Amino acid sequence: MSHIFFGEIRHHIWNAFSTHPPLPRRIRRLDPAWDGNYIRRAERRYAEGPLSEDAVRIGVGREALVLAAAASAAAADAVADARAGGGAGTAGAAGAAQADNLAALEAVCREPLGAMAVAFALLVVRQGDELDSALQFIDERRVQGLGEQVRALLEPVRRLRPPERFPLVAAAMPALKSLSGPQYQQFKNTLVLLIRADRRTDLFEWCLFQLLRHYLDPEYQRVTASRPRHAHLGKLRRPLRQVLSVLAHQGSGSSASAFAAAADSLGLHGLSLLAAEDCSVADFSEAVHTLADCYPLLKPRVLKAMVLAAEDDGEFCAAEREIVIAVAAVMDCPLPDELAL
Repeated sequence: MSHIFFGEIRHHIWNAFSTHPPLPRRIRRLDPAWDGNYIRRAERRYAEGPLSEDAVRIGVGREALVLAAAASAAAADAVADARAGGGAGTAGAAGAAQADNLAALEAVCREPLGAMAVAFALLVVRQGDELDSALQFIDERRVQGLGEQVRALLEPVRRLRPPERFPLVAAAMPALKSLSGPQYQQFKNTLVLLIRADRRTDLFEWCLFQLLRHYLDPEYQRVTASRPRHAHLGKLRRPLRQVLSVLAHQGSGSSASAFAAAADSLGLHGLSLLAAEDCSVADFSEAVHTLADCYPLLKPRVLKAMVLAAEDDGEFCAAEREIVIAVAAVMDCPLPDELAL
């Protein structure tokens, strides 16, 4: 099989048993003019130093902030009209205003400063009484214009419907990948500070951080892949019980039914559902990282079982979707097509 790849997939010691020419010789047979250098992706990074006032205006900049604020205000007015009038026309207007709000936020995500601001706003709006402290953390980063953008985006982000949150994060990924190395590290550290601002971590915060970390870390640092250690799901009953219980409690139907459907699909008959109060985010995180060390062919089975639990009540809600997407990221396992971002 190895001769069909344009990259080394085996250890160099195995070359003693090689049945095909070395890789450079194979390439030159296809391209005699090859200069011996492999193609490397050119990195495009944002400015290394502090952002200037002009940098705030790069791309869509302030114009997008104005659009986002206007779209959010329009959405609020349309929703109020729909509630007052109760007509199909006003409901349609509310839907259109909501779509405009999302489009405006997607426009903000096209440049690095806006992408960071959107990610921070998704966390800040959840802080409640700790809102001012969270905003102070951002101001202390001393990034020109960042605090201003986050404050301007709070209301548009509050208007987002739950199913719109992760697609918006996906829209921000290209811009976030253009940060410089120090800027990314500062961005990541700020995410952690915002998550800890209220001295608790909820499932959405965990899922958001894992999604960003999975897709952005490889752009800035060498990431060590998980090493397969678990070959049998029967030996992972405890972490599977934890993960499936957390997911089962998110739906609107019977948690016991959702859990049983998932456990039975994995052949884990007799596994019992944990009570909701026993499903902490810390235990859930530890369980997911344990499952990340499964052998590759076991991971899709775990994800399919999670999907079964989520669909047991006939509705795949936003919280369930976010959990499955984040778990797939941590496990480094492809998502089913219907869940692709």
